[in-house]
Parts: sequence; C-alpha cells; structure tokens
Amino acid sequence: MGEESSFGNSNYNSLQVSVNKAPTHGLSFLVSYTYAHSLDLASSFENADVSGTSLGTNPFNPQADYADSLFDVRHRLVTSFTYEIPNVRHIHGLGFLPDRFSNGWRLTGIDTLQAGLPVVIKDSGFTSLTCDALSFYGCWDLPNKVAPVKTLDPRTAVNNDYFNPSDFAVATLGTIGNAGRNPFHGPGLNNMDIVFAKDTKFTESTRLELRFEAYNVFNHAQFFNPVGDINASNFGQVVQAHDPRLIQLGAKFYF
Repeated sequence: MGEESSFGNSNYNSLQVSVNKAPTHGLSFLVSYTYAHSLDLASSFENADVSGTSLGTNPFNPQADYADSLFDVRHRLVTSFTYEIPNVRHIHGLGFLPDRFSNGWRLTGIDTLQAGLPVVIKDSGFTSLTCDALSFYGCWDLPNKVAPVKTLDPRTAVNNDYFNPSDFAVATLGTIGNAGRNPFHGPGLNNMDIVFAKDTKFTESTRLELRFEAYNVFNHAQFFNPVGDINASNFGQVVQAHDPRLIQLGAKFYF
C-alpha cells in the first residue's frame, strides 16, 4: 500500500556572478559562476537520483530527511568563448592565399567545472522491519555511519572506491541507521568541448560550413556517483563514467 501527503518544504540560496565580454578583435566570451545550496525533504518521486537509486521518506520522522537536494551543486563555473580568427592573408608571406581559404575560420568552446551531486546511501535489506519489498514507495532504511566519510580518487583507489565501505555498517535489526539522507557529495565534472569551423561563402545566400568538433577534448575521466546500497557487493565503488573524448566531423550547406 502507499500513502501520499502534501507536506514538505525546500530551501534554495545562491550567489550568481557572470562576466560577459562583447566581441572585440573577433573575441567574445561569457563566464558564469554559481555558488548554491539546495535543501529539501525529497527531490523527486521516491527521491530517486539519476542512477535510479532511491531512498523513501521516513514516515516516522520526515524532518530527519531534510538534507541536501539530489540536484544540489555547490559550485559551478562555465566559460564559453568564440574567436573569429582574422584573415591570415594579412600575415607577411601568406598574401597569396585565396580569400575563400584564408577567411572564415572560427574557434568556439565551452568549459564546465562543477562540484558533484549528493550520494544516496541506503540499506535494501529491510533491516528496520518497518518496510518490505511490497512497499509501494521506496524503503527508508539506512545503515549506520561509523566513521567520518573520506572521499577517494577512483582512478587510484582499490576497486575504484569513491569512499571506504567500512565507514558504514548495517544497523541493528529493528532500527533505522544514522547515516542520514544524501550525507556527502560525489565526483564532479571537468569537461571541455570545442568546435573548429570554417565558413566558405559562394554567393550572397549560399555558404558551406565545415566543422571539427571535440567533446571532452582533454579526455578527463568523469565519474557517476558510486553505488550507495550497503547490501550491494560493489558498495562504495564507481562503476560508470561519462563518455570519453568524442571527435566528429561535420558539414553544412546553407542556401
């Protein structure tokens, strides 16, 4: 069976700063930084995160679930730029180049630096004896946090751990652990995408655009959140990452 209620509250505060440079000498850019903190009792249906991991609301003490929202990102810095490369025919010794080849080059990019999203910690073993597999909504069982959580680098840690699994322990049968909802944040993002393009104009209304596009151009490993179910064999491990470097070529004809 399931029960729905309309109680709950959320709170969001942020500082947002941006710097916008208008085009001069072919260069323009926009830099945006956000420092934010979002808290709530639940962030989605069954409080499920992007990986599908869910932690039901504690019906005995809902206020105990007031914590960082699943979409809480403390820091986010995004920089985008466009540079219209000057006609290279003006460079000494390159005046012989045809205008269609030497003109119309453009470089654009967007760089994202972002702190991680909260990690959902849960106990799927129905340890509290207050919910079971027949519960309509997600179970609210939690393990106990027995040590301060220290995050690790999955690139070098044993078993690609993001945190030490021994920092948590299964709660005593018939109790709900003290780990709390969304107790810490997962890996962040460090991603740079660029486009190198060439526009060639044929007539007043027709032109050809050739594009070289590179996503995650520096091939940074960008991890999804670790497994947060204490009953899983890979508890604490990072098992999935965002796409590695992707390069593609494109062409567009405008008429």
